Amino acid sequence: MTVWEIISPYLSAIVLIGGVVAVIAKWIAPALKLADNVKRLGERVERLEEHDKNDKETFKEIDRFQKAQVKATLSMVNHMIDGNGIEALRRSRDELQDLILH
Repeated sequence: MTVWEIISPYLSAIVLIGGVVAVIAKWIAPALKLADNVKRLGERVERLEEHDKNDKETFKEIDRFQKAQVKATLSMVNHMIDGNGIEALRRSRDELQDLILH
């Protein structure tokens, strides 16, 4: 028996195992890529939900501030019309001041 006849079956087995590993890798690669994409999309959704929550809070604050501004404007208009309403102006001023400082 020659050396080649002894080594040949082992080399064939190595090539066969390499081919099987390559086929399995090709089957598994899309699933791994899909799992990675799902993970990244989940992280993006979490970030977007956090931004959405922050935006809602900001809009609530803007709404409160605008309502206070409208109240103050209404108090000034009433004061300009009848010359009264000093207390309403003071309350509006205090409310605006609290919103601006806090």
